[in-house]
Amino acid sequence: MNNYENKSIRDIVLSHPQLIGLFEKKRIDFCCNGHVTLSAVLNEKRYTENQKEKFLAKIEEEIASEIINTPVLLPEFTKLKELCQYIIQTHHAYVVKETIEIPILFEKVVKAHAANHQEVTEAGQLTLNLLKDLKSHLHKEETILFPLIKYLEDCKHFEEKPHLGRNQSIRKIINVMESDHQTAGIVTEKIRELLNDYKAPADACTTYALLLQKLDSFEKDLHIHVHLENNILFPKAIELEDFLHTTYKR
Repeated sequence: MNNYENKSIRDIVLSHPQLIGLFEKKRIDFCCNGHVTLSAVLNEKRYTENQKEKFLAKIEEEIASEIINTPVLLPEFTKLKELCQYIIQTHHAYVVKETIEIPILFEKVVKAHAANHQEVTEAGQLTLNLLKDLKSHLHKEETILFPLIKYLEDCKHFEEKPHLGRNQSIRKIINVMESDHQTAGIVTEKIRELLNDYKAPADACTTYALLLQKLDSFEKDLHIHVHLENNILFPKAIELEDFLHTTYKR
């Protein structure tokens, strides 16, 4: 059996993206805290030795059988700007769409169910604030960070040292983006907790059930979205910037 326990969640998912579905099911954070080892995660969740063995066996089983549990098959890109474009067209576009649809559903659910389910009011406000923050976050990525990544790739093509301004580096911008991601992860976890892991109550109407399905799908898409950035795009962009500064002097 491979020594997965001592590997980071990030490295496991990068090598075996088909495990994303399993990690989602077990509520294992592979995007914002992907640097943590699997062993540390299982210990934090208070897995017994027997539970650890069963979970590791399940990992081996899914890898061996090549079961694809990812909502989308994660693509590979030769250029970072292509990955940026994919993120915009796939994940940013999805957030924009749900920013319109989810508040409408929440408004209906709060009106119909808040009397018996006060938690929907708090969850609704948290979600509205999250969507507002994400809109600002996506704007920063699309107008500042992603163009800078393209600029760095152009510098490499023309064998030039990048000039981002005094005391500026892409690493600083990425630190801000990662902080935003961390905050979004905390908020989505709180929303899920308030809404009973998105299990519909007995008196839930069709709209309530649809809202819970949408919130569940939104969180899972956000996990993949953040994984692509935190674990693939951002490290490669930082590596590229470091390479350019050490290789080219003009």
